[in-house]
Amino acid sequence: MPPREDLAAALALLEDVKHTFPTLKAALLYVASHTGRTASSVRVAYHRSRLGRRHGHGLMKLTPDHEAVLVSVTQAFSVNNLALTVEQMRQLVLRKWGVNVSRT
Repeated sequence: MPPREDLAAALALLEDVKHTFPTLKAALLYVASHTGRTASSVRVAYHRSRLGRRHGHGLMKLTPDHEAVLVSVTQAFSVNNLALTVEQMRQLVLRKWGVNVSRT
């Protein structure tokens, strides 16, 4: 398996050339042929890197401490048969830490 540095270079190349191809798949095949990595490994790394995204996933916005607190709170409510809705969890995160998370 090529080292991580090669993956970073592959992602940089993908960012440079993806607008010159009609589809992301074509750009991935081009990058794979020039870097020695498989197109699927570059695709997975691209989606995990969140390049070109305006905002991250909700869990990417929370610190590990915040996530631990949120899990503890939801478990406490669940143990008492008072499960929180998604909207209630979103409001809790916004009120407690000022972080907007998506509805899903």
